[in-house]
Formats: sequence, C-alpha cells, structure tokens
Amino acid sequence: MTQFIFGGVDTEARGGAYPRLVLVGTPVDVFKDSEGLVPAEDMLDGLGDPVETLVIDANSQIPLFSFVSDSQETAWVRVNGGPLSPLHARTDGLVTRVIALEALLSAVIVLNDLNTGV
Repeated sequence: MTQFIFGGVDTEARGGAYPRLVLVGTPVDVFKDSEGLVPAEDMLDGLGDPVETLVIDANSQIPLFSFVSDSQETAWVRVNGGPLSPLHARTDGLVTRVIALEALLSAVIVLNDLNTGV
C-alpha cells in the first residue's frame, strides 16, 4: 500500500494556496474528508513516528506527515479556525503509486499471455 506524504515546502501540493505566515506552534486541524467531519487520528510525522497533533513549524509551514492506514491522496486542513483547505499529496508519493500500478499492470499482462499461450 502506498503512503502519501503531505506538508513541507512542496507548494504545488498545497492546492495552489498562497503562502501565509502563521505563528510557530499553531495547531493544525487535519481531516480525512472535505466536510471536516472525520478527524485524522492515524498520522505519522516525516520520520515515520506516530503523531497526534500537527503544529506549524519554524518555516511557517505544515510539517511533513502521512496516514498510517490508507493511501489517501488528499487531506483537509484548518489553521487558526480558518477555512477548510485541501492539502494534496506530494508529487513523489504520486509517482510511487504510478510506478506500482505500472508494475501490477505488467504482471497482469504477463499472466494473461501465459494463460492464453501468446
């Protein structure tokens, strides 16, 4: 299962959001749905350690994180009670998924060829 990485300096993954300065240590509410009803409770930090709460880092950014239990490509975040905003997985995670899907497709083609005698 692919784990997608969120946060950090990958501005493309921020859904085109403009940079905003937020105080270091400000909590970030993370949700698994676009309505903000399902809080993310299974997060890992950038080092792969469990983390319960994300806070804005010294660069005024959301730190790197991923989810433990699924390969969700978008998280929704709220900072300082602001609007719920999508946070898209970093590009390198998406590339990993494409490579995995290509490998799976190749294996299916080979098995199909073996079964049909091609």
